[in-house]
Amino acid sequence: MILVLITHDRGQIEESSLQGLTLARSLGGEIHAVSVGAEIAGLDEYGVSLQHVVTHEGLDDYNPSAWGEAVAQLAVLQMPEAVVTTGTDRGNEVMAHVGAITGFPMVANCVAIDSSDDVWNISRTRWGGSLLESTTLDAPIKLVTITEHNVEATPAGSPGAASVEIFTPELSENNLITKVVDRVATTDGVTLLPLLLL
Repeated sequence: MILVLITHDRGQIEESSLQGLTLARSLGGEIHAVSVGAEIAGLDEYGVSLQHVVTHEGLDDYNPSAWGEAVAQLAVLQMPEAVVTTGTDRGNEVMAHVGAITGFPMVANCVAIDSSDDVWNISRTRWGGSLLESTTLDAPIKLVTITEHNVEATPAGSPGAASVEIFTPELSENNLITKVVDRVATTDGVTLLPLLLL
């Protein structure tokens, strides 16, 4: 089973997550999704058979430490072959937390994965895409992020209705230190700051 972390902003799914689901289907096995704080509609169209919805009173907005702790706890409970998400700033940040918590290795910004053996052969980008690196990944749970726009998001050929399960993690106060307290909408165009000459 492959567990795919769905990144979203207050329930609005990021397009890159659909790319992650598309690539995850090529790895073989059943596809489960995990969404933190909100149920995401339409995932069954991309091959998800079960969606784990993480709920907790402290998860009312994005929090990388809490998201990472929740995903880590679910991963250890479910023991998927891999946890996959896309290599956005948010995806890489959460997966880094998952790796630190579980002690499992993480490979970021993958462009190709050969999962035919227990040890995965992976190609990934480095240095902003200017370098292509080959590596192997061998772990009880493999943690990978997928380079954005490397795969075109395509629906599954014959989707079935996805089941939904609620998962409530155990979060400490340390997991909830980071909190979104305000959002500032930016305007179109370039913001120019005055230059002070001394």
